[in-house]
Amino acid sequence: MRNKQTLEALRKLAKDIGDTSNKTMIEIGCYAGESTEVWCNTFKFVHCIDPWLDGKGYDPNDTASIRMSDDIERQFDRRLSAYDNHKKYKNFSYDVHELFEDGSLDFVYIDGEHTYKGVKKDIELFLPKIKPNGFIGGHDFKPKWKGVMDAVIEHFGQPHHVYSDSSWLINLGELK
Repeated sequence: MRNKQTLEALRKLAKDIGDTSNKTMIEIGCYAGESTEVWCNTFKFVHCIDPWLDGKGYDPNDTASIRMSDDIERQFDRRLSAYDNHKKYKNFSYDVHELFEDGSLDFVYIDGEHTYKGVKKDIELFLPKIKPNGFIGGHDFKPKWKGVMDAVIEHFGQPHHVYSDSSWLINLGELK
C-alpha cells in the first residue's frame, strides 16, 4: 500500500509531465488503485491494466491467493467508483497492448511484473504507443528491483527523474 509521501511523489511526477488535463495515459499494474486515483485526479483519461492476480505463480487452484486477489480488485473498484475517466482492463499488458494505436498515448506508467523480462517486454510493447514527445515511467527503480533498473537503463540510460517513492520518468522528447 502507498502512503501519503509516495502519493505526493506521484503528484510531483504528474506535475513534471506538465499540463495533464488533456492527456491520456496507461497504468500497467494498478493493484488497489491508490496510484490510479492520483492519475484520475490529474489526467484526462486513464487506461488501467492489471490481471489482479497475486503473483504467486497464477495458480487457478490456489484459493487463498484467489481470495486475496479478489479483495485487492474490490478495493480498486471501490476506490475508483467515483471516477468516470478511466477504463479497467483485467488482463496482462501483453494481451491488451494491441488495443491501443501507435502514437496515441501521452504517458505509460509501468508497475506490473517486476522482473527484467517483464519490464523490458512492457517497454517494447508500449513505447510505440506513446506520442513522440510523450513520457514513459514506472515504479521501483531501486536496487531491490534490479531487473526493473536493468531494463530501464538498457533501453534509455538513466531516467530523467527518479522520485522519492522510486518512480522513474523519461521524457521521450529529450532522448537523443
